[in-house]
Amino acid sequence: MCSICTLSASTALDYCMTGRLYFPIVTFIHQNLLRNLSSFYGSTNHLFHLTQSLPIMLFPLWWWWAQGFIASLFPTGLLPKYLATMDRPDGLRLLARAITFSIFTLSLSPHSEWRFLHPFLPPLLLFAIPCFQASYLPTIFAVYNFKRCMVQFTRIPPRQFYLALLAPIIPYLYLSILHGRAQVQVMDILRRGELGNVESLVSLTPCHSTPWTSAMHKDVGGWFLTCEPPIGVTVGPALPSHVILFGEVLERQEIIEGRPVSFQEELHRIGYTEAWHGWNGFDLLQDEAERRGGVRVWRLR
Repeated sequence: MCSICTLSASTALDYCMTGRLYFPIVTFIHQNLLRNLSSFYGSTNHLFHLTQSLPIMLFPLWWWWAQGFIASLFPTGLLPKYLATMDRPDGLRLLARAITFSIFTLSLSPHSEWRFLHPFLPPLLLFAIPCFQASYLPTIFAVYNFKRCMVQFTRIPPRQFYLALLAPIIPYLYLSILHGRAQVQVMDILRRGELGNVESLVSLTPCHSTPWTSAMHKDVGGWFLTCEPPIGVTVGPALPSHVILFGEVLERQEIIEGRPVSFQEELHRIGYTEAWHGWNGFDLLQDEAERRGGVRVWRLR
């Protein structure tokens, strides 16, 4: 009865918002699995959320979260003794099954991104609590020591507290200062005219990777790749004065006049030379292969 009421309420709400009967799970399966539209944005492994999304979102709480989640997901008979003794209320166990089903369904899509799991982050953090609680030993002496009082107030043992507090600092600095830096830097360089007068511009970087007129501060003719599939979009024959792209695309090959030709060779043939190469972070840490090789600018001779 609860399932029927939940489905009915969800369907009614979707109908009020869209004006038609709408079943998200059916639409998801039809668009992403049967029509395979999501692969336009790149294909990922079905274990992407397990190997990348969850580790990124739950850093640095992996170890404690995993213990609490496994203890809540599996029955007592299948668990080691130290997991079976954890506090696992029925609501937390039901939540673990619901999250597992949702992540499994999202993993069926040919294209995954870790931001797809953002709505699950608050409930996912709850599963670290049973592990922390098992090792939490409050003392009366905390009222006389500010540091111990703060650690005790968070209900986290000291070692776990300082690890969770300090471990994200280096990744945060890297992601905030270095990762993807060239994607913005390139527009500043073009705006200042360091690579010549920008008469027209094409950005062959996927899905709004670079700013546009907000960084150029002037209306520049051209186009860029958006997040929408290019259905019915046509591109004019005129060559832009500057082209922005990731280095990875330069080595891609297409068959032209019966022989394989790389994108770099074709750019040279039609009159372009590389004018700038910016470091965009470590290639190993890029979220997809299409963003590797740094950011390049090619200019029409």
